[in-house]
Amino acid sequence: MTQMNLADEAKEKAIKQVMNGASLDDRKIVSEAIDRVIARRSNFTSETVIAEIGDAYETLREPRLLGGMILAANRKGRIEAINIVKGVRAKRHGANITLWKVL
Repeated sequence: MTQMNLADEAKEKAIKQVMNGASLDDRKIVSEAIDRVIARRSNFTSETVIAEIGDAYETLREPRLLGGMILAANRKGRIEAINIVKGVRAKRHGANITLWKVL
């Protein structure tokens, strides 16, 4: 098994734990926000979805759910990664984030 396979397996395990740890209400909030963003934008980032969620984002029990659900949309062929851009959220200190294109 290669180092990359081990990393992929660890990533998948972590995503599964996040998804399983999230409440149904949180899943609904995030899923509906992603659907609305996909429905009206050709390019977006996770910060776009966070803005769509609004104040409810701060109440999510598992905010990492957002990343897992965006990856799920990618795996379903709804979106694809097109670039890495600098984020603008102060909490993340301008960390790089993925720019997504709606398919």
